[in-house]
Amino acid sequence: MQSILHLIDGLSSREKAYFRKSAQTHPTHRDKNYLKLYNLIVSNPKMEVAQLKTKLKGTKILTHFTAEMNYLFDQLMRSLLNYNLNKNNTAQILKSIGYIEILLLKDNKHRARKLLNFAKKLAYKSEDFALIIKLIDLEERILFKQGILNFIKKLEALGEERQEVTNKIQNINRLRVLKERVRDFQYSHIFLNYPEQYPDIFLNPLLLDKTNVLSLTALENFYYTKVVTGYVTRNYDDAVIASKIYLDFLEKNNDLFPKTKFLPALSNYLLSLGNVADKKQFFKVLKKLEALESDKTLPQFYINYIKYGRQLDLAYKLKDDKYSEKILLEANDFLNRDSHLLAEAQRDYFFYYMIRACIDLRKFEKAQELMTLWYELGVQEFLISIRRLCRMIIVFELGWLQMLESEVQTSYKVLKKHKRYGRLEKVCISCFRKIVKRPFKQKDFLQQLEAQLLEIKGNQDENKLLEYIDFHEWCVKKLETMV
Repeated sequence: MQSILHLIDGLSSREKAYFRKSAQTHPTHRDKNYLKLYNLIVSNPKMEVAQLKTKLKGTKILTHFTAEMNYLFDQLMRSLLNYNLNKNNTAQILKSIGYIEILLLKDNKHRARKLLNFAKKLAYKSEDFALIIKLIDLEERILFKQGILNFIKKLEALGEERQEVTNKIQNINRLRVLKERVRDFQYSHIFLNYPEQYPDIFLNPLLLDKTNVLSLTALENFYYTKVVTGYVTRNYDDAVIASKIYLDFLEKNNDLFPKTKFLPALSNYLLSLGNVADKKQFFKVLKKLEALESDKTLPQFYINYIKYGRQLDLAYKLKDDKYSEKILLEANDFLNRDSHLLAEAQRDYFFYYMIRACIDLRKFEKAQELMTLWYELGVQEFLISIRRLCRMIIVFELGWLQMLESEVQTSYKVLKKHKRYGRLEKVCISCFRKIVKRPFKQKDFLQQLEAQLLEIKGNQDENKLLEYIDFHEWCVKKLETMV
């Protein structure tokens, strides 16, 4: 039921106006009930189901609450279907298919053929291959009804067309699978040092040769995969080049791809530019992102997530404390305002960016405040090491040695359980364990840790997490503050 409330909260003003107008067309007693429900929900944004039931206490609507809510949902969807019927090519094609079906039932083959030609042309323009298959099926039905000359040849031509379209669909699906398999390495391996060990992915002909790509839709998946490949293999210069090509491709074909495609493309481009510390190009691309803030059809919280998250990352890579402090304040306002809208992975990354900035700026009280909130919300497994190590650093910096002892024990158990107990985790936990036992020698232990972290930093098989946060740099800074 909560999903129905969210649906109503997300309606645009025009969609609401259209719904009210359509609701007045055939008023009935039951219509009055669903309109009462609708008006109550609209007048109380962000309301929970329990609150709605409380407001309906003592009414007949509450007696049949589930049925009334489902009826409201049905009316809403009918209204939205009609409202959006001509909003995009897919909707127009589906409408045409419905018309063609009716025309064939009425034996109006001529009009059906005319409408089919229009729908098919639109479907090819949109690369809506699944609907093209349906339209080919309808075209064959028209041929069977007409019984025209050269009937067999036309059927054979349609068979060949169906096979060609099917090949394009399979080509798109294969590239989508490859894209997801490459993305998966970010979570399973963090970074991949030896991609040649996975030839079925990274030496796949579909990714090696663009001529094997059969459509623009497939090419979009191809370019996106190239961007992600550059990132997970830490070939950041390649990722920058691939990101520019991908964004140029989307801009050139903006009539084919939805605006929402541009947001992850811009996000990944900014990430790549941050990784190579290209400040000039970064701000050029950032302007493209900020230009989308005026488009209220796009999720503004996601735009802000990219805007602040990527700038925090750039400031950290540039070691620009003044810039980092400025963005940290803006990011904190965004977190307080819109964090509930973020998906789990987005939320985790945003907390990590902010806590990393706090550690780098030595704002450990704020880092602890954010860490406490992050712990309340949970974390995805691939960021567990980052969070546990940052947590121990914050507690240590705040001088809470008794709590540090507990954190060391818990971190050891958690990281072992999740099989995240690599050399980096071992040396950090070992150092903090020694500090807890002999705090008067903490400088000696930190000097030992600094040497170990420097060694890890130079080993590509062990330094993956240092790409996220440079624990060695923190250790050096900490030693500089000690007498």
